[in-house]
Amino acid sequence: MSTHAAAPAEPMEARLRRALQHVTDPPVELRETHLSWVFLTPDRAYKLRKPVRHAFVDQRTLDQRRRLSEAEARINEALAPGLVLGLRAVVPLNTSFVLAPPHTPGAVDWVVEMRRFDERETLAARLARGEWAEEDLRALGARLARFHAEAESAAVGAAGARAQAMVDRNAEELLPLLRGVAPAADLVALQRFATAFVAGHGEDLDDRANRGLVVDGHGDLRAEHVVFERDGVMVVDRLEFDPGLRTLDVADDLAFLVMDLLSLGAPDAAQLLVDAYREAGGDPGGDALVAFFAAYRALVRAKVDLLRARELDGPTRDAAVARAEAHLELAARLCWRGRGPVVLVVSGPPGSGKSTLAASLSAASGLPVLSADRVRKRLLGLDEEQAAPAEAYTDAARADVYRRLAEGAAELLPGGGVIVDATFADAAHREAFLTHLPAAARDALRVVRCTADPHVLAERVAARTQATAAGSDAGPEVAARIAAQMTSFPVPAARRLVLETDEAQEAMVARVGAWLDGLLAEG
Repeated sequence: MSTHAAAPAEPMEARLRRALQHVTDPPVELRETHLSWVFLTPDRAYKLRKPVRHAFVDQRTLDQRRRLSEAEARINEALAPGLVLGLRAVVPLNTSFVLAPPHTPGAVDWVVEMRRFDERETLAARLARGEWAEEDLRALGARLARFHAEAESAAVGAAGARAQAMVDRNAEELLPLLRGVAPAADLVALQRFATAFVAGHGEDLDDRANRGLVVDGHGDLRAEHVVFERDGVMVVDRLEFDPGLRTLDVADDLAFLVMDLLSLGAPDAAQLLVDAYREAGGDPGGDALVAFFAAYRALVRAKVDLLRARELDGPTRDAAVARAEAHLELAARLCWRGRGPVVLVVSGPPGSGKSTLAASLSAASGLPVLSADRVRKRLLGLDEEQAAPAEAYTDAARADVYRRLAEGAAELLPGGGVIVDATFADAAHREAFLTHLPAAARDALRVVRCTADPHVLAERVAARTQATAAGSDAGPEVAARIAAQMTSFPVPAARRLVLETDEAQEAMVARVGAWLDGLLAEG
């Protein structure tokens, strides 16, 4: 008897790849995801499902894999007609396999056979080359609007509660994967926003469902799944493994692609897509709704990235974890968009830390900052490092600055909002700002008042230089006088937050976010 251990069996994907190599000239390419292997020949693609189980899909049995393959072939016809050529049985032959008609006896698995498209013409590839065109996005937006209009609507009952359950389930699946990647507190904060959004917008979500805007959609809209061909745009890889996961609000379906475009560094393309979708008659709701769903989709992608990382090691694992971290950061930024549109006034005397906080909030949210000091010096034609003359601080000149801030805030509000950095100490200046603020902007007004101990204020003002003062000309005496005359902003008390600026910037930004979520939950 031999004492040598039996050699391990060659993995099935390697054997199938070798079998395909016998019927094609160039090397067969192998692509792998957390759910499948895809074999690429010059003119064909063959998708073989992995025998795996995740929280969202079970592919362990032969019957399960066949049913999923049949579903994939059926449902992709709507957005990718002619792409799927059919199902092929994987049948053993000697030490290899052959692909046979789907009902061939003795099949050990099945593959979905597709014609191979030109991957250089996917939206992802065009973005990477910087060659995407406006007409591409307009055609895509119109195609998706038409697809959603023709899709079967679904009766889902309480859509708000369904959205909350969807978010909760994903968070439950994501939490154990975050260990060693991101603090659990980050996910808790994202969950807080999602819960607040659903609470504040639940009736709107229910209304959208009642109007037929929850449909059997795509479920996995990503830039790599959009293909531009001579006769139009095609969208591949419609989600097949759980019809419930592609039964979704059209805003959610669209938001997946919006999120992906943002993650690829193409915000202009993302906005153009949404605009084109609306122009073609699609109804994705307001920008805040799209942002809410996009934040959720970013978390879904983070989960998928981390699941994939578990199957890898070395640099490829590190790359998957890095993608997850980027998706988590994107989700956090999208939460700020979902809290909008907002005119976030950051007020306080010189030295209170308002300009530093405004900059930190801008970095976290992506919202632009309008600074009274910068507006003043721009009106005078001065650089930020130059001191403004005394006449720049007359009552009339200051009122003009606050009027300009209001006009700028109104102009920026449709884009999601703005952060206004100014002292707002004088009642006349607050009045000048509010008078020139349109009603919609006044409704979006939220006021953070920064404070600090008088000794801290004096030390900060004395220590800073013109180069580090963000353009401010105030010295210690002026700062003390302004601090003494600070009064409350004339908005409802719930829309005012007094913030002692003695914490780390990250903690203060988190406090502002939590406060805004509280207001969001109240509608």
